[in-house]
Amino acid sequence: MAIRQDSFRVEKGQDYLAYVRDFYGDDAEIVTITQVEGRTPTSPALVEVVVAIDDTKEKKPLVNKRAVMQYENSVKEFEKRIEPVEENIIKKEPLRLKLNSNSQSQKVKDDKQLLNELNSKVDYLMSMRWGELAPARNNLEIPPEFALIYDKAKKSDMLECHLNEIMRATLKNMPKALLANKDAINRYFTTLLKSMIPCRVDSPIRKQKIIMLVGPTGVGKTTTLAKLAHRYAYGVKRYKTAIISLDNFRLGAKEQLAEYATTMMLPIHFVNTQEELQKSLESLSGYDVVLIDSTGNSQYDKAKIEKLESFLKASQSEIEVTLVLNAGMKYDDMEHTYNAFNVLKIDTLILTKFDETRAFGNIFSLIFNVKKPVSFFSTGQNVPDDIVVANSEYLIKCVLDGFKG
Repeated sequence: MAIRQDSFRVEKGQDYLAYVRDFYGDDAEIVTITQVEGRTPTSPALVEVVVAIDDTKEKKPLVNKRAVMQYENSVKEFEKRIEPVEENIIKKEPLRLKLNSNSQSQKVKDDKQLLNELNSKVDYLMSMRWGELAPARNNLEIPPEFALIYDKAKKSDMLECHLNEIMRATLKNMPKALLANKDAINRYFTTLLKSMIPCRVDSPIRKQKIIMLVGPTGVGKTTTLAKLAHRYAYGVKRYKTAIISLDNFRLGAKEQLAEYATTMMLPIHFVNTQEELQKSLESLSGYDVVLIDSTGNSQYDKAKIEKLESFLKASQSEIEVTLVLNAGMKYDDMEHTYNAFNVLKIDTLILTKFDETRAFGNIFSLIFNVKKPVSFFSTGQNVPDDIVVANSEYLIKCVLDGFKG
């Protein structure tokens, strides 16, 4: 009998019995197991295994399946990263039992370093281009770290005078130490925008609330009124709710609103004159909320807007006037519409069709200019779901990042 000893090293905790069977066969015996290297922050502990082998027995080809698989995977990964190497060089590479635990960690470090270098180069190039593009922003003197937030706000269709004003305010009021921090600039700019958006607080109703929705044709007044009716009648706090319609001549409008009222089991009155409106309001005096749907009027049709004004003046009730606007309107059209309907003494705004536009800076500029609070945003056509209580954070996210649904 010829007995010889052999040894190998393996990470502590690995299945060294399997290595013995794979390399030396089932008859090999383990003589000693000794820890030879301790664990460090960058490498695992190693143990040395001494085995005894009977060389007189017929030898069979032994294959370490685990090591081969690990080796093949390493070669494939290596070949992806560099040019192919000579086959005989790969064959001469010794098969190691020790698992390389540092390779992945090193790859992460290399990737992070590469990313940092790329970011530095982008910042450098952006700084160069920022100076060149100064005339395009009317020579507004702000650091290149403002480029990303400036570009987002500009693409939102915000009025340039507002954008420049806010940029200057951000530059003036931010702590100097943060002016080179793009994340800090983004947070400060966003906070400043939110502070400029007045929103109506959704407070409990303690006395009768009468709301008349007014606005141009096609902005979604009737659909919005149905959403509000459901919200007031069947929300967390339920209010006794009724509907009045002044829009009795437009094809299908009367039937559409009647169907909504029937589905929600709410009373609905159709009125045509000032006297009928006053009688309806008197008969609904016991209701917490009364919603009035008006005819859709072009902002250029002064006669119809004046007729609405006569309804409001003749009424002995306190009626809140809410202007409904399509969020996708151009700023000039929005402003002209507001001015035309403001003869009715607008109290609040509702913005609709959020799902049909991707630029919301026009809304910001209008609200900033007219200083009227927003009460609701209509985000789609589904009744009663697609409506949210207006809040400045929601709108500013849409301004900077677009509507996400």
